[in-house]
Amino acid sequence: MKKSIKCSFLFVMILFTIASQSIIKIHININDKNSKDQDLIDQFPISSLNANKTPFIVGFDDNPATLDPVDTWELSSMNVQHQVVEGLVDYNLSSQSSFEIIPKLAEYWYWHSPTKISFKIRENVYFHDGTLLNANVVKWNFERLMWFSNVTGALPLNGSSWEAFPISLYFLSDGTFIFSNFEVSSAYNFTIYLNAPFAALLDLLCFGATSILSPNSTPKYGYLDLSTDKLVGTGPFVYDDFIRDVEIRFHAYHNYWGGKAEIEEMIWMIVEDDIARMNAALAGTYEYVTGVLKSYIDIFRADPDFHVEDVGEDLWYFYLEIYSGPDKNPDGSLKTPGDYQGQKNNATLRRALAWALNYTYIWDGIQSRYAVEGTPAVPRAMPGHNSSVVQASDSKYNWTWGIYQARQLMASMYPTETAGLDLHLGTDDALWDALSLRTLEVNRHLGSTTNLRLNLLMEINFGLIGIDLVETIRDWGDYLDTGENSPWEMDIAYINWYSDYLNPFNMVDPLFNLASGACFSRINDTSPGGLTELMDTAAVETNRTLQLEIYQNIQSYLYDVERPLTPASHAHISTWVYLVQSVHDSDLLGVNYNVISILDFYSIKWNKTIPPPGSFLLISNAGTPDDDGTFILGWTSSAWANSYSIYMHNSSISIIDGSQTLLLDHVATSLFPVSGLASGDYYFVVVAHNTQGDTLSNNIYVNVSLMPPGSFVLTS
Repeated sequence: MKKSIKCSFLFVMILFTIASQSIIKIHININDKNSKDQDLIDQFPISSLNANKTPFIVGFDDNPATLDPVDTWELSSMNVQHQVVEGLVDYNLSSQSSFEIIPKLAEYWYWHSPTKISFKIRENVYFHDGTLLNANVVKWNFERLMWFSNVTGALPLNGSSWEAFPISLYFLSDGTFIFSNFEVSSAYNFTIYLNAPFAALLDLLCFGATSILSPNSTPKYGYLDLSTDKLVGTGPFVYDDFIRDVEIRFHAYHNYWGGKAEIEEMIWMIVEDDIARMNAALAGTYEYVTGVLKSYIDIFRADPDFHVEDVGEDLWYFYLEIYSGPDKNPDGSLKTPGDYQGQKNNATLRRALAWALNYTYIWDGIQSRYAVEGTPAVPRAMPGHNSSVVQASDSKYNWTWGIYQARQLMASMYPTETAGLDLHLGTDDALWDALSLRTLEVNRHLGSTTNLRLNLLMEINFGLIGIDLVETIRDWGDYLDTGENSPWEMDIAYINWYSDYLNPFNMVDPLFNLASGACFSRINDTSPGGLTELMDTAAVETNRTLQLEIYQNIQSYLYDVERPLTPASHAHISTWVYLVQSVHDSDLLGVNYNVISILDFYSIKWNKTIPPPGSFLLISNAGTPDDDGTFILGWTSSAWANSYSIYMHNSSISIIDGSQTLLLDHVATSLFPVSGLASGDYYFVVVAHNTQGDTLSNNIYVNVSLMPPGSFVLTS
């Protein structure tokens, strides 16, 4: 008996050696034999065979909207792509005080002239699909960007082909496409020719739309589909899979030119419910969590298992946009000349509005002290910010002084109506509120509680200087349509803007250039030395230091309350800036914190201490008794397990002491086919392993009672 059992074990091991090469082979071989086996196999999918590394789990707050970098505009998609693809250059996220531009797929670059720049492409770099990077591949990607920018007008516009969302970034202020043409002079030399000098070019190349994708895995004239396609780049992580509302999976690219990441497998668990995501993080589900609610920051700080990093002020620019274009004639047409000489809401009124706001209440009341004083359009964290600009919100002033200044300005415009009224807050307030010197139309975004509270505050504050408000609630589409086509219907609108790349051009020009679709204020300051002239000069200034100085002057020109009024003064009134915190496990090292909110997991050193494997269940489809000695063992996944072993004995197994028979040692599968057992009693157990210890499953008892051969007839 013992000898026959050993022979049976040998048969089982041979069978498993063949079957374990692929769970698909097990499926085919056994399904043909007995349908009862298929029922068990279906409970243990192929994913059970995946790599046995402990995954790095991220609690992610949103689904990506797009997979193709050329058509990407929002942060969730950018963060997914940042793990997988790279551009010629990028910002150094480890030096966010300066955000220097560093080489990535280009080793270095050289300006031949203000309109010609060459890049030396990095050699011996391979895409995740094995394609070799060279200058022709780079040129292919830039031509693809031009195609979706519809430079030639040949792009078909339909449900599957459209102009890429961020293409406005690639046009100069006069509507000319920035790139003229591209040249490959050798295998690893790539040259860009510009249609005109563009000082922010290297910053623009840090934006994801110029990421370099594999031409063998990417359609040149079609977009990558988020639901069906794979993103293939040269980055430190390989894109594996995306399941909407569930997860995004990556694994380390072992052939990465910069060296393999320490994180081997990474799963971003998508949980859009903020409260659910916060609670899961506090329960230890994630190594890193995004979209942390401000109200939870102190809870995380108090927990020693977490680290909260105060990164600084973010790059979002929150502001009130004041319509500064021409007024309407009685017949509804716009008055001429339509420039700074004919503004509906002139600079004096706009400065009065800036003074009248109670900024302290905005920061402490509406924003619950999770925000601080707003900035000009160039945030404090961005190169080129002018820290000397004094806004009405400056700490040297208070709201009482602001109301006095605002009333003084209103009295200068309406001397008759305000004659005899006291300018100080607390005196004649009711009389000021009853004046109705102006009625301004204010927008409110549908569903925005912040906008509702801000409008209520403006109604009170502006009433104290004799201004009435009429509110119109618009959904996002209606707001955009009004801003682009009839912005004079919105005297005031609360809105925000985020930089696509870290050059002031990208903050100032789209918001204040009349040619831009985002310039809802319709400011058109063509005065000598005015806003338009300053922006035009800055856009072509190739000396970065001089360029940043011009943008600093523009910020003073627009926002400074201590500077004499200019035609463009206070076309925007800044409101607040949020503070950025990063929250993660306290055992993570090497995190590149940055106010751009880009997730950079390549640099992370992960000293994860995991517990022993979690409990799990062993089952089988053996008969009772089993009449042929052939069946399948299957088991559920054990949390934190790296591998599994299977043991058999003639009595119940509670410890592994050497008396048991080892059937299978340290594998990652979750199915084991048993065959050829003789009649007898058998006990099976599976042991889950990791570096912290072992965990035994429950015992499975199988009684094998082989049926004797049936009767038969011998003939001759």
